[in-house]
Amino acid sequence: MWPSGDLQGNFQAVGFVRVQTVRFYIELPESDEQKEQLEKLSSVLILLNPDDSRFWCYRKRILHDSVDAELLAGELWLASHPLKLKPKSAEAFNHCKWLLHNNRDLVTRHFVTEQLRICQETASQYKHNYYSWTYRLWLVKNFQDLLHFTREMAASKTWIESHISDYSGMNYRFI
Repeated sequence: MWPSGDLQGNFQAVGFVRVQTVRFYIELPESDEQKEQLEKLSSVLILLNPDDSRFWCYRKRILHDSVDAELLAGELWLASHPLKLKPKSAEAFNHCKWLLHNNRDLVTRHFVTEQLRICQETASQYKHNYYSWTYRLWLVKNFQDLLHFTREMAASKTWIESHISDYSGMNYRFI
């Protein structure tokens, strides 16, 4: 049972979710109902604290066998949504990398373009965002067949011109 909207109740809810997730993480749930419950619980915890690798690892265990384009899109949304609040979350960027790398046959230009947009937003939110630029470089190197290199260079040039004091974009262009 979920606590009411008071602050103490919210902390109890987070504790409850953590205990349930850790309990299920030890053994993968066998019933579909337990699996669905744990997917929801881990999603909540990821949105609350995207830097906790246990929940990302659990998501990887769930997704390892069966991923379709719709599930990939939803999981990329889940991974990129916490970056709006924590633009330097290495765990979220690593999960995006893992998803795209392990489901390469499902990756389209739309997925890659959306991830580049997210990189641009996170780089703008937090000055010298190493994780964002490293992820962007990984995307360009691994999905160059889906990208137009000249457009990517033009986009990074525009970003550099509008963020003069942030040299991380210039380092990206030289690599």
